[in-house]
Amino acid sequence: MRLDTSRHLTALSAGEFELLCLHILRRTFPGGQFAPRGATNAADQGVDIEGSHNNQRFAVQCKSGTLNKDHITAAFAALQRYPHPVDRFILASARPPTPKARDAFRSLTPGATATGPFRHAEIWGPDELESKAGIELDRLADALRLEAGVAARLNEARQEFHNEFLMDVPGLTLAKVYIDLDCGMMKWRELQRQADGRSFSAQEQLGGRVELMATVMQLIQQPDFAEFVVIQGSPGSGKSSFTLRLAQHLADEGFLPLRVRLRDLPVLGDSPLDALARALGCRHERELQLALDSWERDSVLILDGWDELTLLPDQTLRQQVASLMRAVEQGILHRRGRRIPVVVTGRPSASVTNADILNESTPILTIRPLTPEQLETYLGLLDEIYREGAMGGSDYRSISARYRRAWEASDGTPLPDASGEVLGWPHLAHVAYRLLRSVDVKQHQHLLESSTSLLRCLTEFCLKHSRKPSDRVEGPEVKTHLDTESLREYLRHTARFITANKREAVGADDLKQALMGDKDPLQAMAAVDRLLVSFLFRPGNEKAGCEFMHKSLREFLFADWLLNELKVLSINYQTVRQVREAEQRTAHIAALLAASWLSDEEWKHVRHQVEWEVKRGMGSADDPEVFRRDEPPLSLEQWCRIRENLTDLFGNWVLGALVYSDTNGPRAGLGLLENHMFHQAESRLGEALFRLTAIVHAEIAWAVIHADPEQSCWSDEVPVTIAGASHQTRLDNKLEPVRFFSPCKTSQEFETSFRQALARINGASIDLGREVPEGSYLPYLVQWAAGLERVNLSHCDLRQAFFQEARLAGADLSWANLERACLRRADLSRANLAHANLRGCLFEKARLHGANLKDADLTGADFSRAIGLDVMQIKEAAHWAEANWSAELRSRLTDL
Repeated sequence: MRLDTSRHLTALSAGEFELLCLHILRRTFPGGQFAPRGATNAADQGVDIEGSHNNQRFAVQCKSGTLNKDHITAAFAALQRYPHPVDRFILASARPPTPKARDAFRSLTPGATATGPFRHAEIWGPDELESKAGIELDRLADALRLEAGVAARLNEARQEFHNEFLMDVPGLTLAKVYIDLDCGMMKWRELQRQADGRSFSAQEQLGGRVELMATVMQLIQQPDFAEFVVIQGSPGSGKSSFTLRLAQHLADEGFLPLRVRLRDLPVLGDSPLDALARALGCRHERELQLALDSWERDSVLILDGWDELTLLPDQTLRQQVASLMRAVEQGILHRRGRRIPVVVTGRPSASVTNADILNESTPILTIRPLTPEQLETYLGLLDEIYREGAMGGSDYRSISARYRRAWEASDGTPLPDASGEVLGWPHLAHVAYRLLRSVDVKQHQHLLESSTSLLRCLTEFCLKHSRKPSDRVEGPEVKTHLDTESLREYLRHTARFITANKREAVGADDLKQALMGDKDPLQAMAAVDRLLVSFLFRPGNEKAGCEFMHKSLREFLFADWLLNELKVLSINYQTVRQVREAEQRTAHIAALLAASWLSDEEWKHVRHQVEWEVKRGMGSADDPEVFRRDEPPLSLEQWCRIRENLTDLFGNWVLGALVYSDTNGPRAGLGLLENHMFHQAESRLGEALFRLTAIVHAEIAWAVIHADPEQSCWSDEVPVTIAGASHQTRLDNKLEPVRFFSPCKTSQEFETSFRQALARINGASIDLGREVPEGSYLPYLVQWAAGLERVNLSHCDLRQAFFQEARLAGADLSWANLERACLRRADLSRANLAHANLRGCLFEKARLHGANLKDADLTGADFSRAIGLDVMQIKEAAHWAEANWSAELRSRLTDL
């Protein structure tokens, strides 16, 4: 049953009725120019809307109240004061005029204005208005009401862009720091032609680099363009900020932008368009369709954050996105009548970029990392605001310089340095900036160079805010994303699985099996979907599965997994059941360490993670808030217990007990490996236990001893005793918690067992590309009187190592860091010390016949009683004049 038109119109306010009349005029006289004039029913004029069409001047009065003979007379009296000539006068009435009112209107026309008579006048009551509108007036009024609501939401977006403070920093608004983004553009068919079907985001030669805003505007303004515009970008790349800026730009260009945060959609039912309509202020899909037909301005639909859609219990993210996208495609993008461009944004995910949703010609725009110039501009804007807020600034140029070096080294892509993946995205660069502001300026270089701290900063930020929307950190939770602890666990196990399988990617099916085991397949699919949109992964096809945005993220998270697993060794188990559980978990760790050789980068992250955790346990780590964890740290006592248990594990490996027990013992943990490859697994396990045990010993020693980093442990001939188990050494004059790693020490005298252990490792290390322990982190290593002839210690960190009386003849120590190491009475005949750091080393009575000292740094080294050195050897070294020499050598060196 049709509504009473006049009753519906009288429910409108005077302003709403005037807006309705303005819209009908524009529909009735297409191409005409109409606009409201002054306040509604102003006393000094008789016209509410004025305009022109086909060289005719129009004047319109809008009456939302009763219309009788007296009102007609008053309307013409007001019109006489109108100061412009009029060809056509229209009196629009929300109520049907009475017969007497119509007679009075006819009797008074043609009328006059202040400038003279007009030729034509007519009255439009509710029936005439509806007839000229070509649509039921109640529907048109609803469409205009919705348009006003859209305008109100656009104003809210403007307020958010210009006035809301980011990260609760006074004065820091998006408008003040927003910079234009770049993107790469490829059609879906072009993307599919790539060899592996993965993202081209890291390859600037594929898709190029163009300005994002200009590209989007060019696409949506094409008359025949009828595709989705898909914008994908990593977390923190600026997608939501861009949609805010895009909405304002569209409004300035005459469009009507409809921006919807997909997280705000109600739970999708049978009709996804119903949910979208309600999010836009409509009551149902039909009302949205009528509004799209009625709105005068061209609309553009912006769907922000496909990865934040609310999942139904029986649907995966892909199913949910596909359902919405198909409905939008059929009901809006390809609807009959007016074309409505649709812009969709979100994190890279095969849930959107797949052939079930996209056409071959669909443009895929991937947001590019910032260029060095863009980053420096962005950080400069941040720094200016922080300084204005009396919070102090930061040396942001050190950040941009670090980024520029990585950029130039990788030909325009911020690789291979992982800090580039952090600094290349606006939001994460902001977090890194705050990280540097929160620590002493002396630590800046260390944080930037190591990259471990930046990666920890990145992961902890993403983890803490994993359930927060992308555009508002403190907003409501996003059900699509994993909570902090679940995401942390999944990330660790994903990194562990990829590392153990010697790959950089894992297929979707394998990942589901690794994360969920034999759990319900639907739950496994949902878990993988949530994982892939909750962290930094490369986009790609379904077969590619999961690949971290940068391999250093995987390496860091593997180190994080390993450190978390090691905590089982900190528990003082009491019952037999607890001991057996610990043994099983230890066997599991051993199996993973035996699965593949770990890279130097992975060991670097392990070392930095151990250093951080030990300092946390001692209360000496002043953690920046951006990556401070909620979990309590392990105490120093617990870390000492981990150290002792690791030493026992390494000792068992040396004796063969760890891997050669019966099938019910630890070897069962390695049973996944082929028998003919077991010796390789044993070698990998030995190298991992050796390096891991050395790292934990060294970091505890550094934290306990080094209040003064320039202090040396070996300045005097101190007594050394065996402490507890084998493979360790304790100094009698040092604190009880300090133990030094002494691999293969079984008695007061060292034998050749360490070299034999190295031979077992290196016998299967051909695919490692080097000999162990080359490049290892071995500070405080104690090898007193050990047989180390011809051992490869090049590039090793051997600061404060103890090689007293060690047999190092022919050993390779090139590029090694031996700062303040003790080499008293060591045999270094024919040893290669080229480019080594020998600052502060003790060479008392050391034999150096034929040793190569080319470009070695001898600053502060003590050669006062060294044996076998000649002038020709010394003059090839660096800073030899700053070393301590015997009186005889000193006199000979003065002639150089």
